[in-house]
Amino acid sequence: MNETGRLKHAARAVDERRGNRDLPLMSVSMSRGVVRRSELTDDLPRAEDLSNYRVCHSDDLVINRMSAYQGALGRAKEIGVVSPDYLVLRFRSEVDPRYAEYLFLSQFMVGEMTSLLRGVGSPGLGTVRTPRVNWSDLGQLSVQWPQLDDQQQISKFLDVQTTKIDALISKQEQLIETLAERRQAVISHAVTKGLDPDAPMTDVAAKWVERIPVSWNMKRVSWLFGTVGSGTTPTSGNERYYGEGTPWVTTGELRETTILSTAKSVTGEALSNFSSLRVYGPGTLLIAMYGATIGRLGELGISACTNQACCAMAEPQGVLPRFVHYSLLAAKPHILVLAVGGGQPNINQEVIRALRLPTPGITEQQEIVDFLNRETSQIDGLSAKAREMIVVLKERRQALISAAVTGKIDVRGLS
Repeated sequence: MNETGRLKHAARAVDERRGNRDLPLMSVSMSRGVVRRSELTDDLPRAEDLSNYRVCHSDDLVINRMSAYQGALGRAKEIGVVSPDYLVLRFRSEVDPRYAEYLFLSQFMVGEMTSLLRGVGSPGLGTVRTPRVNWSDLGQLSVQWPQLDDQQQISKFLDVQTTKIDALISKQEQLIETLAERRQAVISHAVTKGLDPDAPMTDVAAKWVERIPVSWNMKRVSWLFGTVGSGTTPTSGNERYYGEGTPWVTTGELRETTILSTAKSVTGEALSNFSSLRVYGPGTLLIAMYGATIGRLGELGISACTNQACCAMAEPQGVLPRFVHYSLLAAKPHILVLAVGGGQPNINQEVIRALRLPTPGITEQQEIVDFLNRETSQIDGLSAKAREMIVVLKERRQALISAAVTGKIDVRGLS
């Protein structure tokens, strides 16, 4: 086989259903390809009945039709079942399945699948709703297939080279994880034990910290701020409530940084009609109370109001908001334990008000804040460099794949 032809002549879409067979549930990961779902998460599948799920066999290409243009596809290594909305392709004997997988990961195929998205909006702007790649469109693509032995040689070359790149990516990911652990440890030590290693310590009756310097106190958040409150969401869809006006913060905008702008603002009419829509001043500390964002923090650099998922701590009383910020980061594992609820666990303002934090004098707070600003800045810089390296390595990986499958490099004799 050394020809150019439509994809549908080299592969067919397979629609085999699970029925009552006991087969492992598979997921398609953008970083790991097709793997057992249990390797990625302990969460139960969304559907209890998997009888209608599609079966994939070893060497079938499984494509997440909604995220294929982002690389959410891969070759199955074992028999299993996947979402019925996924596409399962099985190739003719003249096609090496490993080569087909690399072809679909190439810049050419990613670009083609992006252009074939069917949905409302623009994929380039990320506004397509329920975008999908359909086999009726994908099968019409014109693809050049080398001879089978050339496909296998290309696959062998890419197996070796991508494994090397993946190992480098893994090291950078491990570095980022180590740095995150180091960051948390530095913060936790500083806000609970201080900077003086010789300071005498005393036991405290708190669930997340056992000892603090004898000169410190344990104080409730409600004692540290004159106001602990929240906000609300004006009636959605009412254009009179959104537009020019006061910045309105949501939990998605809490990223451990100073908030200087927001995606939405609320009007004066909204502020008049919703008494719980209070405006908080610069320096107010915000913490997320709901769902997956619990414990996220932000500090207002502007006057703003919030939705009901943000708890606002304003008017500090003998405490630096930045010190409390670091203390809440240290207490986050404990805060997560306090969350209650089923599918979307929450905390509330009372939980935040009652939380007890180690509190040194204001001068020592400033020293700790200055120290942590320096230390976390250095750690964050190293993490940023590691993330940049991952981006470069992933770009290198895709460029190498694209060059090999399009014949821009001759891989014969290379490894």
